[in-house]
Order: sequence, then C-alpha cells, then structure tokens
Amino acid sequence: MKENAVSPQLVGEAGVHFVISVLTLKGLIAVGTSRNVKGPDVIVTNPDGTRFAAIQVKTRRNTGDKFWNVGDRGLTWGGPNCWYVFVRIKNREFEAFMAPAKEVKRFAQADVDECRRRGTKSFGASWGYQPYFVGLLKDPKIERRARRRWEVFNLSQSAKAKRQ
Repeated sequence: MKENAVSPQLVGEAGVHFVISVLTLKGLIAVGTSRNVKGPDVIVTNPDGTRFAAIQVKTRRNTGDKFWNVGDRGLTWGGPNCWYVFVRIKNREFEAFMAPAKEVKRFAQADVDECRRRGTKSFGASWGYQPYFVGLLKDPKIERRARRRWEVFNLSQSAKAKRQ
C-alpha cells in the first residue's frame, strides 16, 4: 500500500460516518452497527422511535465510475424499510445516491442476468450505471432524484402529513 494510501476498510467506515453525520444533522438518531457483521451498516429512527430505516452503505473513492458492487447480498438484502446509500468520495468531497433495497435488487439481478446472457464474467452484482442499463445514473433526472432522496429519512409522521 502507498505511504499515504487509506485502506478500503477505512474508506468504507468514512462513508458510514458520513451517512450518520448527515442523518444526525437532520435531527434523527442514527447509529452504526458492528463492522463486518451481516446486516445493515446504519440504523436510523425518529426521536420518538415510531419510525425507522435500515441502511446499507457502499463507498467508493477517486473514481468517475457510477456503479457500486453490491455482491450476492445485493440480490437478497432488504425489506420495505431498507435502503442503500451509495457514497462516492472524490477530491475529499462526499456525494451520495440513495436507492430503496427493492430497486437495488432489481438492478443487481439485471446486472447478473446480462452478464450471463452475454457470456461475460460477472464481478458481482452491481448497482448504478452499466452500459446496457439505459443509463441509470447517466440520465440527469434519475441522478438528481437519487441525490435528493435524503428527504425519505425525514421519518416523522408530521413531515409525511405535510407532504400529503
């Protein structure tokens, strides 16, 4: 490893702490779970404890790529309150894209299926832009929506009522 290089594990931890920081500054209670344990990376709840979400964080750095490997777990993980936050660290700045677990499952399965159809090697299920995905993150409208989804973590009942 280069003298000033940061290990992939620490990059992943930085992504988790970024997500926790953003959610905490929104007035929510967000806690990280144990490292390297199956399950979500972050649990977030409103202060009343009446609403919650489980979050899986995937982090990349210094890359123009717009995809994240979610592995075989991306094909099965998640229920109705489960989300992925895909974090990219570029030039020491963080950007995040959010997607419900059910959407990640769909795209991850499509990624695996397409590799099988083409007879190419799969490097694990992925989420994000793939050349054969009609540009998920290449489409500016979809990319903006994925960036703005932090509001889904406004877990208060009153915020939901205001939107209706």
